[in-house]
Amino acid sequence: MGWFSKLMGGSLVSAAKAGDVAKVRELLDKGGDPNEKEYGFSPLMFACERGNLELVRLLIGRGADVNARDPGLALTPLMAAASGKGFPDGLQREILGLEIVTLLVQHGADVNAVGKKGHTARGFAAESQHARIVAFLDEQGATETR
Repeated sequence: MGWFSKLMGGSLVSAAKAGDVAKVRELLDKGGDPNEKEYGFSPLMFACERGNLELVRLLIGRGADVNARDPGLALTPLMAAASGKGFPDGLQREILGLEIVTLLVQHGADVNAVGKKGHTARGFAAESQHARIVAFLDEQGATETR
């Protein structure tokens, strides 16, 4: 956690991991960086990975980098959202994923970003059997299939 986060009373990444929209908003209002990273992970990555649409909207609206990559496999928020594997049970994962994927793409997410092991958003969507997300990414020019 950075010195600014400690000074402001918490970490944006920790609040995002917890899904605490109010805390994230409070920290951003106090001047927190929407691109803060802990161990290389951004708040937006966690919001997308967990399917928190409200938090994704907030972070993007405050300038979060939609193409930020994790330090290990170089995965992006778009890949996390396309997968839907971390979404809460009981939700219509594909529909929620499509909303988040659409929002990310509208704000400049690279539909052809490739992770270190050849992973792509389209590949994650296909693996999760999210046909609507695959179709949307194809419409946006996605070319990778893994």
